[in-house]
Amino acid sequence: HIQPDRFFEYKDPTPPIIETPFTYFPNNATTMFESGTPTAVSGEVDIVVGMREVGPYSRSKGIVLFPGYGDRLCVTRIEYSISGQGIASVRKKSFDFSQIILKWRPGYGLRDYDRVSAVYMFYKNIHPGKITSWNKIFSYYVITNTDGSGKFGEIRPEDRAYSWNTLARHADGTPVFPNGDYVITVRAYDFKGNMAEAQDTVRVQN
Repeated sequence: HIQPDRFFEYKDPTPPIIETPFTYFPNNATTMFESGTPTAVSGEVDIVVGMREVGPYSRSKGIVLFPGYGDRLCVTRIEYSISGQGIASVRKKSFDFSQIILKWRPGYGLRDYDRVSAVYMFYKNIHPGKITSWNKIFSYYVITNTDGSGKFGEIRPEDRAYSWNTLARHADGTPVFPNGDYVITVRAYDFKGNMAEAQDTVRVQN
């Protein structure tokens, strides 16, 4: 999993790819809410979105399953919004890998594994079938595992506590997210600033 950096000229004209529909998990769970049209969720929810960078730095050589796919490249920045009828749109900043980085360190231990788990959902939790090639798949980001402010520091295992809390209430006791349908809009940027956007509808049913 490779993050482009500032030490070479980055000419990529191709925006990232965002997989739809999105997937939704109870907070910190590995079994997703049952998919539907739309998927119904409740309580504290992790929004999980498959993304990957493509283009000339995702090196495809020879005959490949998906032309344009080679070494997995991560996106650089993720943002999302939640909008529904009768509520003000909620906008959040998720991960920004131009400001944070996951490093492999000697003595890799449980806490380091937990840091990775704060960013990524394991592929087989979403697609339990056979994997043709680890280089040909999407990376699945738990985009709700930040506070949404865009102020980044060290990734902490404790970040997994963040979620979309569909049970949140205003000071007067009314729900912030009343039962109903919501549109999740996700934007992904690559290192050069190319942007992709995708949407999915989900139903809050508390």
